[in-house]
Amino acid sequence: MDAIVYVSNTGFTEKYAKLLSMETNLTAYSLKEAKKNLKRKSEIVFLGWIMGGKISGLKKAKRRYNIKVIAGVGFDNPKNESDEYLIKKNKIKNIPTHYLQGGFAMEKLSGVYGFMMRAMLKSLQMQSNKTKEDVAFQKLLSRGFDRVRKENLQLILYEINKLN
Repeated sequence: MDAIVYVSNTGFTEKYAKLLSMETNLTAYSLKEAKKNLKRKSEIVFLGWIMGGKISGLKKAKRRYNIKVIAGVGFDNPKNESDEYLIKKNKIKNIPTHYLQGGFAMEKLSGVYGFMMRAMLKSLQMQSNKTKEDVAFQKLLSRGFDRVRKENLQLILYEINKLN
């Protein structure tokens, strides 16, 4: 294994990449940095943030590197996201793929993503007949959260160790 390569939007995927780097002694590069520092077909672990089920940067990374393990980082509860869903949605074949819960930080979102999430929050705030789930989701969007933990990486570390 040569390195960890990641694409992060609000910093949670980058946080996981750095934790993984500390656990494996592999250097973590953003996809942009990796293009300058890694040779084509280098063997990598890839981490990307999830939007609409798609793992950001995965297609570009697949074209350039030999991906051995994939992790998608999202804000949903792992009970609601499955590894199988990510594999199907991203058309992944024969590469161990896992979901990691990251976090949410409205203040770090920009562009279309920030606009969409702020509009969603405003819509929830204006809604009069809120369910318990609506109230919980509104709190989540308003306050944000960070679920990045070293112990969440156990399956990824297992996959890496299997390959070495």
